[in-house]
Amino acid sequence: MAAMAIARFVSLKMGSRGKGSLGQSLRHLDKHFQSAEITRPELSHENRSYITNPPSYKQLIGVAKRYEEKHNTAVDEWNRTHDKPKRRHLKKGASQFIEGLFTYSPEMEGKISVADWAEATINFIKREFKDKGCKVARCELHRDEKTTHIS
Repeated sequence: MAAMAIARFVSLKMGSRGKGSLGQSLRHLDKHFQSAEITRPELSHENRSYITNPPSYKQLIGVAKRYEEKHNTAVDEWNRTHDKPKRRHLKKGASQFIEGLFTYSPEMEGKISVADWAEATINFIKREFKDKGCKVARCELHRDEKTTHIS
């Protein structure tokens, strides 16, 4: 079987609770040691956060509200200046956040270093998201779970 890395993306609901919500995702990252299945505690010292001073849930909700207001104001302005209004406001509770999970295949141990894989993954994130104007709120390497990953 060939080894591979997997990247998975899901949109996050705007709520603070429940499966697939922004709040649940942040709680998992904030309480990593309480909520994760730690199977390799000897690697915990290799965990790393790539974002200093990550925003809180309230700060992110504030960003989402400001974006929604800015978007809706621009839509109203566009619709006022055109004969056939076509633009729409964002739906209430529309998802404005995504969560990505990048996994390092255990079969790659000894073939590609985790450090090299992590660097390539971070460069991908910067190129694909940060360089396009998206804000990366959290970016963490977890080595102490069954599968090494960046989320």
